[in-house]
Amino acid sequence: TAPPEMLSPAQGLHWDVPEAAQAERQMRLYAMLSWISTAIDRTAEIAAEGKYSVTQISGEPGGADDEQIVNHPFEKLLHRPNPSQSAGEFLRDAFTMFRITGNLYLFSNTPSEGAPPDELWIVPSHFIRPIPDGRSYIAGYEYTPPGYQRQIIEPWKIVHLKTSNPMNPFVGLSAIQSL
Repeated sequence: TAPPEMLSPAQGLHWDVPEAAQAERQMRLYAMLSWISTAIDRTAEIAAEGKYSVTQISGEPGGADDEQIVNHPFEKLLHRPNPSQSAGEFLRDAFTMFRITGNLYLFSNTPSEGAPPDELWIVPSHFIRPIPDGRSYIAGYEYTPPGYQRQIIEPWKIVHLKTSNPMNPFVGLSAIQSL
């Protein structure tokens, strides 16, 4: 549970989270402006080609006593995050979404809270938005895919990564937003 000092702003910003349509406008700019898409695509491709591993930290992070955990379940999950994507596709698409909208939402297909995920899926930023509240900080995520009714997804099923946003701690700020 978040401390009361953080729950108050969460309650105050409950109605001030940008609509998901803002992310859609950013994606349209990405699709229309070749110089933006080229810069984002190249950045995402380079990031997706990185070598990723899981390390157990002992003492100071990055120290000589850190130990790489070979074949960690999360590392294996990244090799095949879901039946539709390879590791390269997943990472490229994840980095692309993050750079375009300032947010990356991952749906963790997991049997129960606290269990490791069986799959990870990228949720397009224009389908989802966090629901801040004064009781639990994030009450859930409003998910509205095209042609379907709005659903509320439990917060433990969503991994939300975001860029810094001095105006709202619940959503990232996209560099494209200024355009």
